Amino acid sequence: MERPQSKTASTPHEATSNTVFQNVKDPHTSTIVPVWVSAISEPHREILVYALLDTQSDTSFILEETAKALRTKNEAVQLKLSTMASRSTVVSCRKLTGLQVRGIYSDRIITLPVTYSREFIPANRDHIPTPETAKAWPHLEHLTDEIAPQQSCEIGLLIGYNCPQALVPREVVPGEENQPFAQRTDLGWSVVGFGNPCLDIGDMIGVSHQVTVKQVIPSLQSSNLPREVHYVCRTQIKEVSPADVREVLESDFVERASEDNPPYQASKGPTAQQLQASNWFTGPDLLWQKELPSGEVKVGEIVSSDPELKKAQVHDTQANEVKSLLDHLHKFSDWSRVVKAFARLKRLAKEIKGLKPRSCEATRLEERREAELTIIEMVQETTLSQEIKCLQQHKEYHLKQRPKWIKDRRNVKVNDVVILQDNTIPRGRWKLARVVEVYPGGDGRVRRLKLLSDSTLDGKGKRLAKPVYLERTIHKTVLLLETDSVTLTHTLHLIGLKLK
Repeated sequence: MERPQSKTASTPHEATSNTVFQNVKDPHTSTIVPVWVSAISEPHREILVYALLDTQSDTSFILEETAKALRTKNEAVQLKLSTMASRSTVVSCRKLTGLQVRGIYSDRIITLPVTYSREFIPANRDHIPTPETAKAWPHLEHLTDEIAPQQSCEIGLLIGYNCPQALVPREVVPGEENQPFAQRTDLGWSVVGFGNPCLDIGDMIGVSHQVTVKQVIPSLQSSNLPREVHYVCRTQIKEVSPADVREVLESDFVERASEDNPPYQASKGPTAQQLQASNWFTGPDLLWQKELPSGEVKVGEIVSSDPELKKAQVHDTQANEVKSLLDHLHKFSDWSRVVKAFARLKRLAKEIKGLKPRSCEATRLEERREAELTIIEMVQETTLSQEIKCLQQHKEYHLKQRPKWIKDRRNVKVNDVVILQDNTIPRGRWKLARVVEVYPGGDGRVRRLKLLSDSTLDGKGKRLAKPVYLERTIHKTVLLLETDSVTLTHTLHLIGLKLK
């Protein structure tokens, strides 16, 4: 006979779970792409910045620091801005014209409309899409190589819808519901939306930078509350190796041969009467004293032959390491960060000496140029110290000699045959000429020549046209035949040039 099973009525309970993330980067991305910006008058002078493609702005803006580096045409104006915080805010800025941009991997130039300078561009660097953003989503994984890796430059450009050519989508890769999508413009690929599928932040209520653990026990009067509530944070675990276990076991205790040591008394194999007379049951007399003994306490001499005695040698070495600023360059990830750090150090040194007032502003372009020169000088002093020392002491330093400038060559003489250099035609069509007069310089070297060219002779040696005389510098001619050459007369007859 089966016993009836008792059914326990289950009462549903409602609970709210909130998540606090610690040290989590903002997972959202936007249409921010790296571009090369330059002035139309100086297209070779390009600056790499990030551009925010803003479809809600009717004006394009550029960072003041970037505008100063471009050296383009500008004028001071008053600009009226309308934002979420204010409908009409008048700011002072500069109006720039003649700017152009192109993608970091593209040669297509886009001309920007009138652009205004601002002290900052309201964009978050954490929202810049990277190849890792595309790799995190299966439908965007094929675009990993198309998206540029994160650059060290600033977000220095905001392009509004007054420049539609820069904002028009050429290609779009959508995803499923609530998944990010990728779009390609003439300036490059970007990813818009949530950038990390591994994080579920639907119930996130904040970001924690420090976690404190505490056990909370409610009072006995509040019977509706649970008995205990625990807050648990991540626990750091250290892997224990066999060497660590052996070290702990060796340092557990060291048995010493002493009359006051009970284990030592038992290791000698005493009888029951001897154990009762010893301190095996009572322990050392030190434990029964009401006051701790003062002064030196003898615990027995250390015997070097003791097998449980661990020997170690300790050497005390004092060293004073002197490092220069160049030794800290490996801590920086790119050149621009090194330059900014040196610029701030040089500004701090001037402020301490009282040469300029204290300031918390960003480093200016002139300060960064001065910092670059300082870094280059320090590197030269370190790597070329021997060469610089020889030059300062006016000593002869052995450099590689160039035979072209130290070999003594014959001066050009009258009746020499030369080739006239002409960069407008191929070398195979350069003409020949005969030297009719030379013009030496103060050092006796011939600097200029008077030449006879284009003088064609008939079969009887009579000129068919008037002779053409030219003057050329010596470096615009190439000596072909010298006047004392045996074959000179025959060559002149062939080309139609007579000797005087």
